Amino acid sequence: MQNKKFKYKETAMRNVDWKVGRVCCNNGPHDMRDSVTIGLKTNYNHPELQLVLPLSDRDCIYILNTLAFRIQNGERLKTGMVDRRDEFGCDFRLDYVYRQGDYVFRVIVPDPQMRFPEDPLCEEPYKYQTLIMFEAPCPHDGSLSST
Repeated sequence: MQNKKFKYKETAMRNVDWKVGRVCCNNGPHDMRDSVTIGLKTNYNHPELQLVLPLSDRDCIYILNTLAFRIQNGERLKTGMVDRRDEFGCDFRLDYVYRQGDYVFRVIVPDPQMRFPEDPLCEEPYKYQTLIMFEAPCPHDGSLSST
């Protein structure tokens, strides 16, 4: 997988009252990782966030925490395109999907050529982000990170 270079924006230490859990779904293509926030629904009555890509821990946590901080600041995220080039260096989309008994916002990241999974030319592993297999229960490996 070609590494995507996210533009990291330095943020001051903030109160983080959610966690980011990572589940290895090695039964799927490219050793995809199912990363999801834990605590946004409880603390902010907002759907959790999910990211399904084999990105580094740093990239996944940065993306999910950046969006979670926006929720913490009172923003209600919505389905569809969200243009945040300043935070991530690329556009992304939020899909509302059913995951393990509840609805979450799945963060869909375009491939390095800015193509989304529905584009037939979208590269692996980005084209797999919308597979139904990531909406089914997956055994948890117990790893949790906060920031």
